[in-house]
Amino acid sequence: MIETPSQTLDLSNYPEENKKDIQNYLKTYANNQERLQILDSSASLRVNKNESNFMYVSEIIKHPNLSPESLPESLDKYYQEHWNIMNKTIEKEPELSLKTLECLLEKESFISVENIAEILYEDEYDIEIILEDWREFLHLETQENTPYYKFYHPSFHHWLKEKLRDNITD
Repeated sequence: MIETPSQTLDLSNYPEENKKDIQNYLKTYANNQERLQILDSSASLRVNKNESNFMYVSEIIKHPNLSPESLPESLDKYYQEHWNIMNKTIEKEPELSLKTLECLLEKESFISVENIAEILYEDEYDIEIILEDWREFLHLETQENTPYYKFYHPSFHHWLKEKLRDNITD
């Protein structure tokens, strides 16, 4: 086996460039009158000028008549894949993982490992292990050497909330 160095590129570190790319995509997509009408529909309400998640935008504008509460099937499946990966951690450590998930879902803003540990009366290290397993689905922001986390997109955050609510009521 040949090993080569690798790097990870986190596009969330480039929000302005992402927004410009999305605006260019929308201009290209809306190159005729029919597409302009689509963008004036409910899809445009969901794709605001501050949106920086290209996949979300490209899927939403393909489904202009979808209700604001609904997701395109493609995004639903994509989020389900995320959930399946997250569930591997939940299966290893069900109680703490679910409690950690609930803390992340409690608010849409960033929360620190320290805050989660205080809320749950748990060890920060155990929380960090769970969050590291879920890292690909989280935004990480460091303030004064303290890591803060939140889910990478509001629609995924909302989808997870619904998923947990539905699982509890099933």
